[in-house]
Amino acid sequence: MPRRRLALSSGEPAMPSAPLFMRSILALSLLACAAPEPPATPAPPASPSIPEATPSRPLGACPPDPPDKHEELLAAMRREEATHTHVVPDHDTPFGAVVCKAKQGVWRDPTGQVRACTVARAVTVSGVDIGAGAYTLFHANGHPFQTHVAHPITWKTAAGVSVPCAGDFVVFSEAGALEHCKLQRPMVLDGISCRAGEDVAFHAGGRLWAATIDAPVTALGITFPAGRRLSWHEDGSFEGVYVTEPLAIQGFVARSEVKVHPNGKLAEIDLAEPADLAGQSFPAGAKLRFRADGTLQRADYVSKRGFMIHGEPWSDTVHLTFDCHEKVVGSRTEHFQAEHAPHPPKR
Repeated sequence: MPRRRLALSSGEPAMPSAPLFMRSILALSLLACAAPEPPATPAPPASPSIPEATPSRPLGACPPDPPDKHEELLAAMRREEATHTHVVPDHDTPFGAVVCKAKQGVWRDPTGQVRACTVARAVTVSGVDIGAGAYTLFHANGHPFQTHVAHPITWKTAAGVSVPCAGDFVVFSEAGALEHCKLQRPMVLDGISCRAGEDVAFHAGGRLWAATIDAPVTALGITFPAGRRLSWHEDGSFEGVYVTEPLAIQGFVARSEVKVHPNGKLAEIDLAEPADLAGQSFPAGAKLRFRADGTLQRADYVSKRGFMIHGEPWSDTVHLTFDCHEKVVGSRTEHFQAEHAPHPPKR
């Protein structure tokens, strides 16, 4: 089954739904660095030198890091999707109340329940009016998971709050609670002024997860202006922000998505400027992940990139992991080389 569409784009704070709409979220981007001179021959360049893992000295054993909930969710979804069967019907085909469009993929679980297809005609399922042509995911109980509604709707979150949604992309929990939609009008949710025409997302319990703010919000000593997209943990503490320009925060200059732990310490950043940390030098564009105690846990960055003799782009991405003493305990380099040179855009 193809990768399920996340409710949040890569330009929004990731949320445990990715929409959440898969519980989590948001969002995994490829970071670009300046390209070196192309190699003289088509042979791939040598992989960059990576620091050897240094065993922790007598500072005390490190407890195991807790599992990454987002990665666990994705792994569980992949296991479930591996049980689904895929067909491409020649004609519009009914599966219960849903008619799936011809020449488009249909995925069904072992019970025969349709789990994903492009809806050929408008249909109402579990009270949700699905628009014709909407690519729709369904929960195992048949309730719509992710789809496009045919017209504006007002739907309740798990907390019982009625939210006016535009006729656009929506996400529901298996129990039928609203988890994601585009606001039809401005609304105050959990004390936050949320902007109309922008997406809002909710945690499993119904608390506000992410929104584009319609009034300034102060968090971590920074006042974020109206129009910024912010997110919050399920306990209401600040979770993150997506910025369109470099942001100075806790000794770093970050760009794009910034995440913090519930205690206010940085959880994940994309560097807008180079930084030296844990005995390493990280370039702009590096993604750094931190533990709740502030120690560096992981770093991912493109160390080299360029073009082969016929224009095929290549890149080497370094992945480093650190123990609780910030010693390198794992390192690998992932080499990528495109099969073809990129084509110029059509005019």
